Amino acid sequence: RQWLEGGARDHPNEGETLGLIGRTYKNEWVATWRRTGTSAAQMREDAAYEEARLHEAARVYSAGFRADPIDYFPGINAVTLTWLWQELTGQRDPELDIEAMAHGVRWAVSCRLRRDSKEQWYWARASVAELEVLTRDVAAVERAYKAACAVADNDWFAT
Repeated sequence: RQWLEGGARDHPNEGETLGLIGRTYKNEWVATWRRTGTSAAQMREDAAYEEARLHEAARVYSAGFRADPIDYFPGINAVTLTWLWQELTGQRDPELDIEAMAHGVRWAVSCRLRRDSKEQWYWARASVAELEVLTRDVAAVERAYKAACAVADNDWFAT
């Protein structure tokens, strides 16, 4: 992470670098609570205890999305991790405006679908499906994942 943070200081508007830093925080957070043999209740308690690391992951992913708003990958991670942080803590952070970021991710995906090759379509549509999971509308989730699978083109890695 230190190497990446040095790069981010030299290039503060590099969204991909910020996204990678966010990933390090996310991976560290997950490692603190996701352990074999631990009950679901204990994992949730441990995940909530480490909420500061989760918040930092969401914040850095959000900064990456703001730096490069056409790159939906940091955006979907920012939305998902912010949602998890809010669920675990019952708090809201104005800097992590989940509604605006979710709309931004939808916009970025629609831009990428119009611009990119078909090989990228699966990941873009899967990001929309992940947004739908957060809405808890089962029918919308099914439609979105079906749309993603329809363009997977027999790529088993994608599915």
